[in-house]
Amino acid sequence: MLKKLNDICDNLKPMLNNCRWNGIIIDSEPPTMARLWTSYDNMKICLHKIYPNLNDASEPFLHPHPWPCAIKILKGTYEMEMGHSTTLSPPSKLVPLVISAGSSYEMSHEDAWHSINPIDDIIYSIMLIGKKWDRKMPKKHTSPPRLLDRSEKEHLINEFSQLESLR
Repeated sequence: MLKKLNDICDNLKPMLNNCRWNGIIIDSEPPTMARLWTSYDNMKICLHKIYPNLNDASEPFLHPHPWPCAIKILKGTYEMEMGHSTTLSPPSKLVPLVISAGSSYEMSHEDAWHSINPIDDIIYSIMLIGKKWDRKMPKKHTSPPRLLDRSEKEHLINEFSQLESLR
């Protein structure tokens, strides 16, 4: 998935204006993020704008993904904790990492968990999502995501097109 993600990154700039993007705000757990997504080659491409957690008392959302994915940080840095749990309970041992712009990683096992916590500034990332696993998910979001309106999507697409990493 990482090779395919890198190929997409190399061609993302023209895709920003040539694809039909859907968008949501996810703010039920920290950190808050805006997500744009589009279908691509039986997969999904997601663009994330992730906001720093302004409430230091809130822990970043530790979660598995319901699908394999590859992620590349386009701008910013975040702390990430990773772990492994075969149950619906979070892992007890977590590995702390710092992921910076230009870094990529893959979550290719259905029992991998992670949390992300932006350091100081907004994070821009791209994620390639594969076919959904049959894994049961531990928690549903407490409130449904809010759909982005057309002007919010256009504004976000413009922000991604201005990133130095896409020039």
